[in-house]
Amino acid sequence: MKQQLLVFSIVSLFLTASVTASQKENTTPNPAAKLNQPEKVQPSAESKTKIPSEASRAQLLYEHHCLKCHESNVHIRNSKKAKNSDEVRSWVVKWQAHENLNWDEMAIDSVTLYLVQTFYDF
Repeated sequence: MKQQLLVFSIVSLFLTASVTASQKENTTPNPAAKLNQPEKVQPSAESKTKIPSEASRAQLLYEHHCLKCHESNVHIRNSKKAKNSDEVRSWVVKWQAHENLNWDEMAIDSVTLYLVQTFYDF
């Protein structure tokens, strides 16, 4: 009887410790969850003078979606098809639709402005 009581006590202590440990694991935040949280960093004065966030977003959109089919030299060749910013925008609209990117007007305008400021001299 004493052995059964001793075994029961040991098993009870083990289960209690196990439950407590699993509860602590559940309350411990997942370190990977921090990756999806926006950083609360104040931009420095130096970073404010660099490219604005919308321009860098446009650059990222362009580099990710457009450069896979053509290099940036398409914008500096002598036989440019776009002669003004409206024509650049029409090409952006055409190709984002062709690639099923579903860009909103802000993204289209941002990429257009990025292209005009970076590659064209209108």
